[in-house]
Amino acid sequence: MGGSFEVSRSHSGVETIYHIQKLVMERRDLRPIVMIIKKIFDETFLSMPYYGGISSYSLVLMVSAYLKRYDEDKSESLSRNLSGFLHFYGVGFKPHLFYLNGDQ
Repeated sequence: MGGSFEVSRSHSGVETIYHIQKLVMERRDLRPIVMIIKKIFDETFLSMPYYGGISSYSLVLMVSAYLKRYDEDKSESLSRNLSGFLHFYGVGFKPHLFYLNGDQ
């Protein structure tokens, strides 16, 4: 079950800000899901890339890629998409089979 699910964009500075704004405008549920996960990460030190956590930008791309792939009907059900995201990356994501594509 391989698939195209990648984050391969390289952004810096102002371009990154515009890219995130575009993603947030496309999906109303992106911001609340990211904020909930960031709060969980803050409590567990997973928001510190230096110590093995992931950056906010990486998290936005991961949530965006998940929503684009698995919520194609754009139901924007916050609870369903949050639990689906956590399940996918916690159980279903196989890094040797998938790669994240922020452009999809």
